[in-house]
Amino acid sequence: MSYYPFGKDDIVRNTVKTFPKSAFFIYGGVVYYNEHSYNQGPLSGDNINHVPPGFISLYEYNVDRPSGELIHPFLVKNGSLLSFKTISTTSYNEDFLAGDTLTGSYALSASITRNFFPPV
Repeated sequence: MSYYPFGKDDIVRNTVKTFPKSAFFIYGGVVYYNEHSYNQGPLSGDNINHVPPGFISLYEYNVDRPSGELIHPFLVKNGSLLSFKTISTTSYNEDFLAGDTLTGSYALSASITRNFFPPV
């Protein structure tokens, strides 16, 4: 492959073609998204994504981890004033001391909901 340095007036054009497709399959009151089903993992013994059947894991953290060893976000309260969005400023100042560890949880999931309307 030859090496060519770009100049000040050079134009680079790039095209990306994508073909997205989504499919929902509903059976027995459970919604399956893009043919994802309940997968039991050898390590966790539970659903490998730690979300209920019919849900999708948004970030796919904690894949096939035992329930007691899940990763989670955390912050240590110090002078930086960093906090999670779900903790109010008042709660941050009054409920936590310097050096306390603030923790959150993963297994964030999403699903679709259905509305059934009776025939008119």
